[in-house]
Amino acid sequence: MTIRKKILGRAAGLAAVVVVASLVAAPAAATPPSTPAAVLNSVQASGTSVSLQWTDRSQDEDEFWVFRRDAAGGKLLQIGAVTSTSSTGVGQTYSFTDTIAAGTRQCYEVSTFVMFGRAGEEFSNELCTSPLPPVPVPAPGVGSTTTMADPNPKLGNRMSSMAIGSDGLAIMSYLNYDPHDSNPVKQLRFARCQNPGCTAITSIGIDSMYDAIDPASIKVGSDGLPIMSYVVPRNAAGQTVDDLRVAYCRNIACTSVTINTIDPAATAFRQTSLTIGGDGLPLIAYRDYSQANGWYVKVAKCLNRSCSETKVSIIDTASPVSDDVSIATAANGFAILAYESEVGNHDSHLKVARCFNADCSSVTTTSVDQFVGYRHEIRDPSLTIGRDGLGLITYVHKDHHGYEEVLVAHCVNFTCTAVTTTTVSTNAVVANENPQITIGGDGLGVIVYSDEDNDDAKVAHCNDIACTSTTTVTLDSAGDTGNYPSITTGVDGLPLISYSAWPALKVVHCPNVTCSGGIGAAS
Repeated sequence: MTIRKKILGRAAGLAAVVVVASLVAAPAAATPPSTPAAVLNSVQASGTSVSLQWTDRSQDEDEFWVFRRDAAGGKLLQIGAVTSTSSTGVGQTYSFTDTIAAGTRQCYEVSTFVMFGRAGEEFSNELCTSPLPPVPVPAPGVGSTTTMADPNPKLGNRMSSMAIGSDGLAIMSYLNYDPHDSNPVKQLRFARCQNPGCTAITSIGIDSMYDAIDPASIKVGSDGLPIMSYVVPRNAAGQTVDDLRVAYCRNIACTSVTINTIDPAATAFRQTSLTIGGDGLPLIAYRDYSQANGWYVKVAKCLNRSCSETKVSIIDTASPVSDDVSIATAANGFAILAYESEVGNHDSHLKVARCFNADCSSVTTTSVDQFVGYRHEIRDPSLTIGRDGLGLITYVHKDHHGYEEVLVAHCVNFTCTAVTTTTVSTNAVVANENPQITIGGDGLGVIVYSDEDNDDAKVAHCNDIACTSTTTVTLDSAGDTGNYPSITTGVDGLPLISYSAWPALKVVHCPNVTCSGGIGAAS
């Protein structure tokens, strides 16, 4: 297990780190949280007074802006400014004192401000007045594996996406098709578990198309109804154009559905990602590779729950090595994205885009990890928001020898201008693929991925909030299994995982938060 500290792009200018202490109503001894590497400052706390100190590593700032994030509310608010005494120098120590209500947990960050230039691009890491208290570990349950085979033996199921329905039961979208057919009809299907352990499943067809329907993304809207985003091809004047579609279920069983085409001028590419914004309306992240426009990363903001009307924002003009993009909603209700971009001489970057309004028309982008040189590749990012309110991203790095490793990156601040990175699995000769991440019932990250060296499905459980180490177990090793996995957390706090074991789709209900121990077969 290795941990790498990455401070890239504009974030390299400032390693100003706020250090605070536990606060009580009366003066108390300082008990700082663990300090990240390269942070030098002392801690003083007394009653409701919080003392902040940071070290300047920027060479052009006019001021330092101090931000406080209420750990309960999630919004990052500026609470003060400190004038720089050495704009072009580094190494100066600065301080700021804040007053808060006794007994509240607050988190702090510092950014730089340039009077006639940028603002808010360089952020320190975030530290808080006290560590997060642990949450009770969910009680162990009964593990099970359910195999969902299609009645037609020619057809197979794969490329699933999972969520928890408004009734507490898991739901899935997945593809059903015959891979040996030269002109296959692929069907997007919706599946619904009949009990919390998902030992019985019903399914229904949603949309059909010749050639490819690429992997769908499924979520539950603010009205409690499922919604899916996906890409399908259509013929336009003899040319194949890939459309972005949204299927909105009219009831929780999805027996009635409305399908809308989003951004019809675009040529959507492969996988989409869906989240529900703080205003209760969906946002869809996708790539547009129409030749007229070049490569775009876009977000479509739905203006109603069914997405019959949308507003599209261009996030980046990133040229991709891979096609995946992932989106989640942060504690302030605005979206955050993770995606890959090729920069310069075939350098592969993991980029993060932070939206500053509901429709993502105001956004900043940052490279948070990179691998330099031809044939390096970052792909398959999956993003969630950790219990600390900061982003947690898993992805694959493929080196120039073809070896692949699964990584997980923890954002060190709310805007994710830098990350700490941990290697989850390394040195796969064939492939580690499609890692997906969620937050388990114990408040820690859980990652599922496909180990194609061994044709296994594997699960890595984070041992702390920042995922600086993981514990990995093999979930399934029976035959060619584990492809295109998806993961969510059930109402019992235990992981639910779906994946392809061709030609069937399997659903596993883990017996504990780490998915360790025996998992029985329900069918």
